[in-house]
Amino acid sequence: FGGLSNVATATTSASTSPPPPPPTGSPEPAAGDVVLWQDNFNKTTIADLLAPYPNAGAFSLVTDGHSGQAIRVSYNSSSWNTNVFGKALSQTSTDIYFRYWYRLSVGADPTCGGRNWSGFKWFMTQRPAPYPRYTHGVSNIAGGPPGYQNTGLEFTTHDNSSVNEPNPFSENVDKTKRFNTTNDGQWHEYTLHLVTGNGGYEQIWIDGVKVLDSQAYAYDHSSVGISEFSLPGTMVQWYSGCEFTVDIDDLVAWHK
Repeated sequence: FGGLSNVATATTSASTSPPPPPPTGSPEPAAGDVVLWQDNFNKTTIADLLAPYPNAGAFSLVTDGHSGQAIRVSYNSSSWNTNVFGKALSQTSTDIYFRYWYRLSVGADPTCGGRNWSGFKWFMTQRPAPYPRYTHGVSNIAGGPPGYQNTGLEFTTHDNSSVNEPNPFSENVDKTKRFNTTNDGQWHEYTLHLVTGNGGYEQIWIDGVKVLDSQAYAYDHSSVGISEFSLPGTMVQWYSGCEFTVDIDDLVAWHK
């Protein structure tokens, strides 16, 4: 699933752009859309649940999922830099959506109280090798766009093929929905939309609220589409007392 991204600095663009449009609610697969992968995780054992996915880390099955069963990923001293499961998609897409529900243990903090500044890779989307991937992270790393710096534990994005996009690109539409406002032991919805190539951009919704939209900034992007994904991701560093869990349920990937 690729190496760790030990990025501790950020780049910003000197230009300014008009603010992105207001939140509109998160998309869902519609009639005519092509579902590339879907999983409700309703299996009887963790082995059955993980069978479709290459994986590494500490996993367990929970019965009180968003709907039925769900998968739990545990972060602790022996399992913090391997926690990931992923899937190659049936098609490569240049305009793709992902949606899943997540539940964090109360107070979950991948920065370990700010000591692990780079946090962890929340969700990874990948182009076919050797083309660069995207990293959709959670961290305290400062990053643009200008005027919308990371206030801490925001959901971020970065296309590793882009020269001009800030690394990371932080929430710039609504900052009320962040990792550390949803680490309450309740289920929350994460939705991601990626468009690659000229005119490409990223959008993220949390609980139907659009929190990030890079569409107005016209950053450069490789034209190669997305062929696989992995989640929830590895931490960059571990510190004692940082244990937490991430539950995942009702995952779907689709394109128009």
